[in-house]
Amino acid sequence: MRRSLIPHFILIIVSFLYLACSKETSISCYPEMQAYYAESCNLSVATTDSIRHFSQKVNAFVTSHSDAVEDPLYPKIKENIRAVSFRLIITIDDEWDGEYYMNF
Repeated sequence: MRRSLIPHFILIIVSFLYLACSKETSISCYPEMQAYYAESCNLSVATTDSIRHFSQKVNAFVTSHSDAVEDPLYPKIKENIRAVSFRLIITIDDEWDGEYYMNF
């Protein structure tokens, strides 16, 4: 009885390994995406123009490599871009506080 279960068990293991490997190869991991992710982590100190340029650079790469959207780092990169894109900076210059000038 044990002899008849072994081929089935081997078949199940081989099927599982095949599915795991085929799933792994469908996810691409570009070195460019790793570099973009590292750069996106430092966007909080970048200017608004730099953020826009970086976003355009990532979009151009994804356009030319359509399977880069499947990269696990792509959603993280987009989230980092979104997080710094909606910032509002208000600067109040208090250098002249308390001084009033009236010209007639």
